Amino acid sequence: MRGILFLILTIYGLCAYSSTDFKYQDRSNDFQGLAKALIAEYQYQDFDGFYQNYSEHFLANQVFVKGAERFFVKLGLETDAGKLNKFIPLAAGEVVNFKVGKTPVSIYFENIAKVEKYKIVKSVKGFVANQMRKGSFKKYTLIDLFIPKAHAVECNNQLEEIVNIDDLQAPVDRFNKDYLMAQASGCVQKALSAAWAKTGGLVQDVGSGIWNFIKSPVKSAKKFWNSAVDTYETTKEFITQIDQKLASLGEALGALSLESQIQLVCSLVGSLGSNVLVNVIMRGPLGLGNAMTSLADLSKRVTSSAKFLQLLDQLKSAGKLGKEKVGELINKILTTKNKDGLEKVNSLSSANYVNLTVEYAACAL
Repeated sequence: MRGILFLILTIYGLCAYSSTDFKYQDRSNDFQGLAKALIAEYQYQDFDGFYQNYSEHFLANQVFVKGAERFFVKLGLETDAGKLNKFIPLAAGEVVNFKVGKTPVSIYFENIAKVEKYKIVKSVKGFVANQMRKGSFKKYTLIDLFIPKAHAVECNNQLEEIVNIDDLQAPVDRFNKDYLMAQASGCVQKALSAAWAKTGGLVQDVGSGIWNFIKSPVKSAKKFWNSAVDTYETTKEFITQIDQKLASLGEALGALSLESQIQLVCSLVGSLGSNVLVNVIMRGPLGLGNAMTSLADLSKRVTSSAKFLQLLDQLKSAGKLGKEKVGELINKILTTKNKDGLEKVNSLSSANYVNLTVEYAACAL
């Protein structure tokens, strides 16, 4: 009997010892400034940083990628002293937790050689220590883009009495899809985060929430990093599919300045709506499919309104319309239910009735 009891205790001890799961206490709100600095300034060799804007709703502050190699950095996850300064295997990778002064740092690795891991840890430690020595963190705005929202309808003509369309010029850039997506992916991520924030970051079903444990102690490190990987994969796939869809808009976008191209892509994503964007995160392939269907419908509006969009771009470049007003009008094009009004706007812009076109669009759409 004692032999059986000894065997049971031995097996239990081995299971407890071999368990790789552990708990975190989430203190990331205490390190927001440092996290923004990490996204804005930290680089490692020829790895690419994936997240281009800071949001507390992203589980990882930054993901660095080079081919199949990638590592995730997160600041503010407090864990037991026994889990510090060691590489701990998880389902698909491994994580190391350490402290720089009083700052908890966690790095998750996938497909990275052991020697490289040590180099990354040393590099991140050095960066965090250097930032802490500076003692203060400025507010970073990495990509000065916004997702336009509809404002109150203003029917006052904001243009000069006479505008000659021949005098309007915009710095048109050759359409470069890759560069456009590199610049616009930040607002794509921002749109996903903003949509999730509108739900309060929580869902009814505790088992289905990706970030539902972020506002309270993180009960499972395994769950945390699995969710971080899933969120990264979904966001990357969403951006990739948008990238592929942009090819059909090449002609319409190519007639605009680069700033307007980026503004339009951000508006497209923002116009998908919170429900569609939340489903991208929550429902995986099905949510992505629905989002791409909606994006295809919006893209048709862009191509049919190409002349009006070009006119807005020219007016903005000539100082006749501000960026915010242009964003408002773009948003109207993408969201209006007045299809007859939209056809009228496109017809007026094609006939070069500048003042009338803008005034009608502001009032009728």
